[in-house]
Amino acid sequence: MSGPQPSGAGRGNWKNLAPSQADEDAFDYVKFRNTAKPSGYIGSVANMVKGALGGGILGGHVAYMKAGIAVALPFNLIFGIYMTFCLHILVLSAQILYRRTRVTFMTYPDVGEAAMACFPNPKVAKYSKIFRYTIDIIIGIDLYGSCACYQIIIAKSIKQLVENLDKDAPEDAGRDIRIYLAIMMIPVILVCLIIHLKYLAPLSIVANLIICVCIFLTVYYSMINNPTFGGMKLYTEIYNFFEFTGMIVFSMSCSGVVIPIENNMEKPKNFPKVLLTGMTIIIVFTYLVSFFGYTGYLEKCESPITVNFPMTFWVPFVYRTWLLFGQILSTSWSYGRDLVLVSSGGVYGAPSFSWVWEFSY
Repeated sequence: MSGPQPSGAGRGNWKNLAPSQADEDAFDYVKFRNTAKPSGYIGSVANMVKGALGGGILGGHVAYMKAGIAVALPFNLIFGIYMTFCLHILVLSAQILYRRTRVTFMTYPDVGEAAMACFPNPKVAKYSKIFRYTIDIIIGIDLYGSCACYQIIIAKSIKQLVENLDKDAPEDAGRDIRIYLAIMMIPVILVCLIIHLKYLAPLSIVANLIICVCIFLTVYYSMINNPTFGGMKLYTEIYNFFEFTGMIVFSMSCSGVVIPIENNMEKPKNFPKVLLTGMTIIIVFTYLVSFFGYTGYLEKCESPITVNFPMTFWVPFVYRTWLLFGQILSTSWSYGRDLVLVSSGGVYGAPSFSWVWEFSY
């Protein structure tokens, strides 16, 4: 086969093998990729949207309540655009590093380590492994924390459904929430065994449709509860802005999934289109749930938004049942990214014995 060949570089062994732009462009990483189950455009967009719109979007209305409507509306858009730009730079940098190091794919920590290892100044390059471990730790805290949050959200939703509890019920009402945490382990584990993004894509589409229903119900109950859009605060205390920032960024964040999605795309060079489409949907959905959720419930907002829906009508009851599926799928997403951190290879495009890590984990 003519042209530059893959170098076989990997963790701790990154080198810049393209001294000129012509050498860099000569390596076609797409041609050498051997993705078992590549995802198409729609599947990639669905996976990106689902990677962001997990439990976080269901708490966006609380973020609006914290900051005030005059602050929340513009900064929601500013943060969304800024995150889109950062994700574009991240994946663009990864694709440049593929060509410079002659590899076909990288994980998130690989990108950080390779970028520093290929830096011309050896005084900077020698810290590449430390930089990698720093990325591992930060992502691990984020993803393990997300998994913990999803477990609580799922258990709380199951408890409310099974015991028909109102949102104003005390925390200690009914059975201990740890009982529901134990019950849900089986379905969560089964969904987490799905490791290929191509197989997760149909489930992601269904989960995204469930989020659409959530948006419809949020707007519907908002119009019933507060048709005049009155009672909303324009702004609050300055320290509430930082809490708003954390909540709204978490609602739209998909930084941990963009690299795996690009690695598993059938046409990875079309990723900018996937990113633009996916982030547009994410920003619009976050706006709708957050604004109308705050409008409908004002200072009585609780997270997730679904606990505010009344239990007296069959639609919210059935919807909450379906929403559990979406929340479990979000757990699967976070779990898959966690596994990348603890396995010798990656879940996506991993070596032959990656299944051993999968079942052990």
